[in-house]
Amino acid sequence: MSNFNDIVNRIVAGVAGLTLLDPNSDVIPVVNRKEVEKNQTLDPPYQITIDADPNPDKVTPFAFGWFKKTYLIRVDIIAPNDGDPISNRPLYTNWREQIVDLLQMPPGPLAGLTVVIDLDVKPEGFLPRSGTGLLYDEQCIAVLVTTVETA
Repeated sequence: MSNFNDIVNRIVAGVAGLTLLDPNSDVIPVVNRKEVEKNQTLDPPYQITIDADPNPDKVTPFAFGWFKKTYLIRVDIIAPNDGDPISNRPLYTNWREQIVDLLQMPPGPLAGLTVVIDLDVKPEGFLPRSGTGLLYDEQCIAVLVTTVETA
């Protein structure tokens, strides 16, 4: 039985519980989507998108009908790009550090889930250059969650 939905819901709730504020002192919404997507006309300028594939990235036999499953869950910070990503760097850094600390420091949002046996939080490159042509900046924090579950 998969614990995927419970894991993702706990991460969404944990990040939303940080109540991160944008430069206008508005709470940044946290959304759960199938993939990172920024709709310029519908979405607010700042948002945090959590996306994951319910199919594990890796499955290995563990013991007598039990399997180790590793899920990749992405936490993406999305903010407007006004052509000057440097001036907002301290704010982006603060949000990123708070999210990383929440996810990797005990007790964290996954505390109490006995199926979780390993957690690896990996912030990706800071403001990757591949998005410079977009009207927003995206920063990803990759979360690898390893569980022990039945088939």
